[in-house]
Amino acid sequence: MQWHEVEPVLKVTYELLDGRETVSQEEVCAALDRPAGDERTIKALALLKEDGYIGGIMVMQSPAPDLIHSTPKGLQHTSGWPSGTGSSNQVDLLLRLLDERISSDETADDEKGKLRRARDAFADVGKDIAVGVLTAYATQAAGAGNG
Repeated sequence: MQWHEVEPVLKVTYELLDGRETVSQEEVCAALDRPAGDERTIKALALLKEDGYIGGIMVMQSPAPDLIHSTPKGLQHTSGWPSGTGSSNQVDLLLRLLDERISSDETADDEKGKLRRARDAFADVGKDIAVGVLTAYATQAAGAGNG
């Protein structure tokens, strides 16, 4: 099965999970306008579970979870949650945004001094530590610690 066949199942699953703890196979099939127990959908869900994109409770002989719940990997892929894998993109973006604020004529001089110190601190601590701090902040801001 190709990723382009599996990814729509993942996206629909997470759309259904938005604001909920679990969804059923049947709900995923219905959202895709497929009959309950659709073989392609069940196979995709089984692959997503195997690769850690979804979690869930397995019942009977089904290869896919009957009650599906989110996982960090699935949230990272579908909802843009931070991965914590050490990607420096977040730090680079922060440094660029700080530089823009520092060079802006609209930024007060005393604020520019604070922004320069913050920028220097992030640049000096190293990418791994800065990414960890930003990831923790983004996770907390997104409400990841609530469930």
